[in-house]
Amino acid sequence: MSEKPRVAGRAAIGTVTARGTGESIAELFVSEGAKVLLVNVNPDVEDTARHFGQAAIVKSVTNTDAGTRSLLQH
Repeated sequence: MSEKPRVAGRAAIGTVTARGTGESIAELFVSEGAKVLLVNVNPDVEDTARHFGQAAIVKSVTNTDAGTRSLLQH
């Protein structure tokens, strides 16, 4: 009997997923049955997400963002 992938049926948020290693990790998670929200400052992330049949947000997630600073201060 084959083992069910650990991420099947789970949700994940992947940052820096428009290209490269982040894209590859997102692809692996999707191929194993996870739902992945792809996040990147690069608008290409929308094409990547569409290719995987997933959702995307074009947003910077660095600690210099006002929203992130606010979260870190609490």
